Amino acid sequence: MATHATHTPLILLLLVSLLLTHVWAISQQTPYAAVLSSSSLRKLSNGDTLVGVHTFLTLFVWKDRVFNNVSTSNSFFSDWLDKLNSSSSAIVLTRDDFIQLMMKKKGEITQVGTSIKIGIENHNFASFNEMLKFHNLTSDTLPITVRKMRVWSEPCRIGNVFEQHDAVVMDPYDFAFYLRTYRDRTQQSTTASQNYLNTNDFIPIPLIPNTLIVKSAKNTWSDNTNLLQNQTMGLMFDYADMTCLNADVADAQTYRFLTGYSNFTQQDAELVRYISRKAISYDWRVYNHYMPLFLASHNLTSPNWNLNAVVSSLFPSTCHPCGTDTLCLSKIFRPETDSGIFPQFIIFILYFVLLFATGSYKIPAFKRRLLVPYTPLLLFIVFLMFCNFLVRLCSPIFHFVSMIIYTWFFLIYFFSVVRFYYLRNLYTFISKSRHKKLLKILATNRVGLFITGFLSFMMSVVFSSIGIYIFFGNSIEETNTFRVIFLFVIIILGSILALIAISFDIFVNRKKIRQKGLFTFLLFDDPFYVRIDLISISLVIIVAILVILGNTIPGLAEAATSGGASAILNTVLCICCVMFCGGTTLTIEIVKKLRNRNAKKTSTELQDLLAENIDLLELLKEYASKEFSIENIELFSLLKSIKSETVSLSQLEDIEKDFIANFSKYEINLPSSTKHHFYKLLEECRNANLQQVSTQKLFDVIWNELIINILDTFGRLEQTAQYKEWLSIKTMQENRGLK
Repeated sequence: MATHATHTPLILLLLVSLLLTHVWAISQQTPYAAVLSSSSLRKLSNGDTLVGVHTFLTLFVWKDRVFNNVSTSNSFFSDWLDKLNSSSSAIVLTRDDFIQLMMKKKGEITQVGTSIKIGIENHNFASFNEMLKFHNLTSDTLPITVRKMRVWSEPCRIGNVFEQHDAVVMDPYDFAFYLRTYRDRTQQSTTASQNYLNTNDFIPIPLIPNTLIVKSAKNTWSDNTNLLQNQTMGLMFDYADMTCLNADVADAQTYRFLTGYSNFTQQDAELVRYISRKAISYDWRVYNHYMPLFLASHNLTSPNWNLNAVVSSLFPSTCHPCGTDTLCLSKIFRPETDSGIFPQFIIFILYFVLLFATGSYKIPAFKRRLLVPYTPLLLFIVFLMFCNFLVRLCSPIFHFVSMIIYTWFFLIYFFSVVRFYYLRNLYTFISKSRHKKLLKILATNRVGLFITGFLSFMMSVVFSSIGIYIFFGNSIEETNTFRVIFLFVIIILGSILALIAISFDIFVNRKKIRQKGLFTFLLFDDPFYVRIDLISISLVIIVAILVILGNTIPGLAEAATSGGASAILNTVLCICCVMFCGGTTLTIEIVKKLRNRNAKKTSTELQDLLAENIDLLELLKEYASKEFSIENIELFSLLKSIKSETVSLSQLEDIEKDFIANFSKYEINLPSSTKHHFYKLLEECRNANLQQVSTQKLFDVIWNELIINILDTFGRLEQTAQYKEWLSIKTMQENRGLK
């Protein structure tokens, strides 16, 4: 059994290495040699050629809040109002209009509460500030208040982020989708009694090229005209039918006509260079060549629409991207993305079925661990809360709760290990302390449950309070990353503490290991197998590092998810956690039961065996001390040493003080009825003339229960290699007539 355990780390490492290699290979596969590609503004590379702009970060100004609330004497947007009210058919508000307005208002002193509040998602915040710097402006000198905001697609969102700002800066595709997600008004419209916010309630002003179509420096223009055409039409001129069924995509496409549908200006290109800090070139040949094909294929006359044409073509928010399922639960729930939870569920179920079906939960190896054998239930809840469905349903709540749970799991395990080493050295502490009762109280199961259960939970809530940040994060991805980092900090911290504990234990017991071997140290000297679990925790570091790498290496995370490797790694992590929570102990105990199912001794056989073999009694005493049941052997030896037919009052009082009284040094685990009969015997002795009673009466009260306790310990001793070695030597001596 132990030999197989030593190979487990190597097998696991080999398995995960092969898996990582497979995932990396998947990430390197490309279906064809792409000439053009889509890139975000922040991911450009030196030498890229800009050939088109798919989307602009756009300032969406809420007409209800701004244009209809300004006074004629001090109108922030009065210049724009004049322009919008003109009869010109070419009305389009551009970045130049925004910058000119900012230049005009620069340094203008406004009253508190009269500045324009602009909300920007965190990942776009830097780009907006860089755009202002490009035009020699900073937000702190302008009568605007720029605030980071987070738009949530989760059904549990609170408030309406669009009503909290006068304007927002967003990608058009995001804006058209999220505005419908937040379509329910919480404030009364000043222009109409509408129940919903609509995209035509906002004036769009394209500001910053955001999603770009580029040719990488390492790619050359393809000689395959069909390939280039397919890529161009798929990336630059993607166009879906404009219907109510896809209203969010249709509206986003409509906004693109404000800038010529993938077109860009030289100033746009210079702004891209400035923000990205990359040396890029630009080329309009692809746009100019394929634009006529785009217009003809969709019966369009021009790629440039004025503001009135754009606004009038927008769909109302009654056209929801999720149809009648306005919470979008059908889009959130995708079983294929959460299929990895099923093997993990089977692992947890199998563990608990074996734990209870075999009765292993009753044995000391599990009872001494208190709550640890049941913590896989907490782990399963954590794994469940990493499912895509729950994350998308209400990420802040599930993220925060999962942080509390796995912090609680860590503290339960930590305090249980501390308690284990405390119990191992309890009699040493008691013999050197004046507060023996307090030390015994701390060793009781009630105190243990209070510390490992209730106190650890309260501490986990306090430690996890840092997770409140999740409720104010700027995206699901950001808060999910925060939670994952927090989890791995907990895992690695726990693993390091486990390695420190086992390393110190090995150092203290180095002489014993040299004399009796490592297996004796891990098995006989530790009947609860806590040391094996502490060593196996180190395996989690390996898996955790691999998962971190899978989430940080470019392209690997996507390949791991699509190839199923992410689910496999999580399942491996699940197995490791279940094993060190009790799975290893359960496996060892089941194997022992199968091997020794016919090896039980009767009480008479045990008494005879111990009476005839002093060396076996010493072996039992050593094993019992490791199992925290040495008190039974101490009382057994004391009773066997009584040779007289009577016991005195002082002898009974010594037994009561050391073995029977609550929190005594060697308190025996006896039924309350047995203790009751002992105290009746003690009272009888005090009332007797000679203050003594027969030894047989004492034995009648205590002996049977004591032997039952010893039989329980001896049954586990019989399953050890040390006992089998003793038995083989004894058998050999008997066969040779030496005994």
